[in-house]
Amino acid sequence: MFLDNLSQYLQRECKEQAISQERLAEDCDLSRGFVGRLIHHRCTLSVTSLEKICTGLRVTPNELLLGMMGALPRRVTAARCLLPTQKGTAYPVCPGCGADLERDYQRFCDRCGQKLDWSQFASGDIYFF
Repeated sequence: MFLDNLSQYLQRECKEQAISQERLAEDCDLSRGFVGRLIHHRCTLSVTSLEKICTGLRVTPNELLLGMMGALPRRVTAARCLLPTQKGTAYPVCPGCGADLERDYQRFCDRCGQKLDWSQFASGDIYFF
């Protein structure tokens, strides 16, 4: 369970920071192969490696663990309009799981439990599907 959450967290951080696995490995002073296996949860993790990951991502161990659990708020910056012809009918998108949120300004996603930050929602992008 821990490695699955860490894997998802690392994938999300690479995507949000627009860095590759190679760059993450370089920043964390770990081998590229090890980071690849870690992201695909095919290896175990030592405390030393966990410390290097925290250093490379510039987060404290507490921030890493809270981020893995979805306890740190993430900004809601996107909304999805199901039919482009229905202007004004947009659903906010959870930054954790990508699901449509049922209500604006709810504190947590009802699907994945991600804590939500609505401070920049007005400046978000709207995606049409």
